[in-house]
Amino acid sequence: MARVTLTPQPFAGAAGLVMSATTGAQSLSGYTGVQFINNGALFLAVYNGSGSQTITQLIGGKVQGISPTVSAAALTASTNYLYGNWSQKDYTQLDGSGMQYIDFGGTQANVSVTLYTLAPLP
Repeated sequence: MARVTLTPQPFAGAAGLVMSATTGAQSLSGYTGVQFINNGALFLAVYNGSGSQTITQLIGGKVQGISPTVSAAALTASTNYLYGNWSQKDYTQLDGSGMQYIDFGGTQANVSVTLYTLAPLP
């Protein structure tokens, strides 16, 4: 699987943030998913253009030595989604990469994503 590595964009300030499918977004054209270092304060904006898609958030942790079964969720065409925040313990993969993986099914050229990080409170 070819996953694009995402760098978090800061989500801070009292003025709010206009989430855009183009400004700062990463197209998934040529990729089957995304990966990133999960610090527990991230969320992923998913902009689904035309066509049916699925998203699978891979669980890295194990329960009594067994990997939990993951299931794909359907994404409706022309709809935007927000996912996160994720437990570092449960979603960091055990393959030594330190990454969290999220995979997409369907035509990835119709999907773009932005990874946001929350600013710590003073």
